[in-house]
Amino acid sequence: MPGIERKILTFVEKHLLLIGALFSSALALYLRKIAVWWYYGAASFYFDMHPNHIQTTFYDLVVRLLQYLPALPLHSVKWLAGLSDFGVAGLLVLALGKEASGLKRLAFYLACLYSPILFLRGVTWGQLDSLAIFLLLAGYLLYRDSGPGHKRLRRCAALLTGSCAIALCPWFLGAAVWYVWMQERRQRDFWKTVSGMAAVVVVLLLSCALVLRLPWPEGVYSFTRFLTYHPESGLRYQNGAEWLFQMCLQGGSGASVLTMLAAGRRKLSYRGAILTQIVSVVLCGAFLFREIG
Repeated sequence: MPGIERKILTFVEKHLLLIGALFSSALALYLRKIAVWWYYGAASFYFDMHPNHIQTTFYDLVVRLLQYLPALPLHSVKWLAGLSDFGVAGLLVLALGKEASGLKRLAFYLACLYSPILFLRGVTWGQLDSLAIFLLLAGYLLYRDSGPGHKRLRRCAALLTGSCAIALCPWFLGAAVWYVWMQERRQRDFWKTVSGMAAVVVVLLLSCALVLRLPWPEGVYSFTRFLTYHPESGLRYQNGAEWLFQMCLQGGSGASVLTMLAAGRRKLSYRGAILTQIVSVVLCGAFLFREIG
């Protein structure tokens, strides 16, 4: 028995961080299972394709395909968003680089997995921001690690995944363009990459519009409507304050993850990342729970 106990203790000490990550992931999955059953009263407005709705045709097609799963349609969307959180946390750890210690990787993994804004926007509300962030981070890693041997193939894969992220959530376009600008030293390469990404997004949106049996211009219109129309009412924004609130609300989850990555890469202070988390979760919570009380 002492020999077995010694082996168990040795195994636990050797893989302590991995065991901690597994137990934390199980708890995070359980919490998401509970949140799946919470229902936001106006959630249907984000999936019913009402006039002037802000979702893109790619978003609508993903939601339509999820309806074929053996679960309630809203639950399928929530589970996809919730499981994407794990993918985002995993890619965030990979994006930190090899210089990050094991403890730092675990800390950032848990910070992302238990991020309040991801939890509220995804499995609680039913928005697919996490899926778009996952695709965006995948494109970032493919673009960053494109070595001489497979540079063209990796760049094409990065272009495709990044374009899918933008087609799903257009408000991530700025983050993608900014990253390409920081990576490409030559202006010619920058415009070549951005033009290719824009072409893929347009083709993807137009194709999704045709699959959904919508007029093909709807694909392009759906990409820009979030800038003009309220996501629930489909009416134009009443004032600049309402517009700014919605823009911050839609981009809050992406900003929280990207600032977390920037802090981990020592491009931003931890205070800035924490402040972004606080502001985004306060705005999202104020919007979601405004009817309570």
